[in-house]
Amino acid sequence: PVVIVLFAFLFLYLNYFSPAGMREPPGSRDLIRRSRDELGRWTTAQRSTAAAFAITVLLWILPGLVALTLGEQSPIYTEMNRRIPEGVAAMLGALLLFVLPGDEGERAITWREAVKIDWGVVLLYGGGFALGVLSFNTGLAEAIGRGLTGVLPGEGSFALLVASVLIAVILSETTSNTAAANMIV
Repeated sequence: PVVIVLFAFLFLYLNYFSPAGMREPPGSRDLIRRSRDELGRWTTAQRSTAAAFAITVLLWILPGLVALTLGEQSPIYTEMNRRIPEGVAAMLGALLLFVLPGDEGERAITWREAVKIDWGVVLLYGGGFALGVLSFNTGLAEAIGRGLTGVLPGEGSFALLVASVLIAVILSETTSNTAAANMIV
């Protein structure tokens, strides 16, 4: 909801209070049309990649949709969460890229291409998520939160806000931003 309100505000502000002086740059439609023509039709590998992405996203959001319609206590929701957690859905999507057809008789991604991926970034994000989840599951995040609220003066929410921002800045300087965001939230 906040994004919708901010987007509406930005749209009104840019269109009515700070107009650019033109609706669209001259020749932009022709440039876009030429660029699209140069790209041509989607290749088999591109369609396979889009299908793997769509299946992965569907597996990520399907349990949430089931929870919204049938409730979080539904046996279907519980079973889906147990059998297809987010990590399994992501691995299935990656595996599909090695199985689905690509261009020139190969698969959508080959092992030669997969080893060129910057796995350090992937492991950094994965480790950050794991650290955040583990800090929550082991009670570390709760202990930090209770300790923080115990030393704050009064019961005002402003002091909690300032302390949370400071802790977030310190954590993001010492751990990955992903882990810090998971712990702070």
